[in-house]
Amino acid sequence: MDRPDLPIAELEQTLVEIEQVNHRLGGYGPSIDGLEHLVAGRSFSRPLRVLDVGTGGADTPRAMLAWADKRGLELEVIAIDLSEATIEFARRQTAGLRGIELRRQDLFEIPSGERFDVVHAALMLHHLSGEVAERALRTMYERAELGIVVNDLHRHPVAWAGIHVLARIMSQSAMFRNDAPLSVLRAFSRAELRQLCLGAGIPAPLISWRPMFRWQMLVERSS
Repeated sequence: MDRPDLPIAELEQTLVEIEQVNHRLGGYGPSIDGLEHLVAGRSFSRPLRVLDVGTGGADTPRAMLAWADKRGLELEVIAIDLSEATIEFARRQTAGLRGIELRRQDLFEIPSGERFDVVHAALMLHHLSGEVAERALRTMYERAELGIVVNDLHRHPVAWAGIHVLARIMSQSAMFRNDAPLSVLRAFSRAELRQLCLGAGIPAPLISWRPMFRWQMLVERSS
């Protein structure tokens, strides 16, 4: 999915299937629970502002809007991605929804003066090399008022075998069948996530294991 020359139809089918897997396997839970943790006990006189990094088809921002609606919160999600084709697909997926602003933008190009209550990334961090991942975490933390939420994969043989089988049963996308198991291989252990935060120079994270083989990582700002 990181290649710039991917056929648009293949990219869009892959994004559809990522959303299907998220729905079936509870993939939004670490993101929503992370938001809940960071806003617990707080009141807002304005919309809660969330930056979603590497938004893909913007399925997680849509899940965030549903959460906020149930909670009686006003929410504004600024959803960014590097791919113009991905952003165009996300625009179609979010047509008619208020509260999501889509941008083709690099995290590292967001002005230092632009701040968000929460900065979030789902299934994004494992696409980055070690030093770039550290820089991304540091930038996310610097832009966040309350903290950051990372929802990513746990590298584990059972997770690899499970997604390998699931992809071949359900997927119509050659890209998904290739990339889903590869993503698990590129994913993290708990110790590796802690080391990334240490290398980024940000506070020690709170890391929780979630079904199905997901990590939820929170880095809170001191009040």
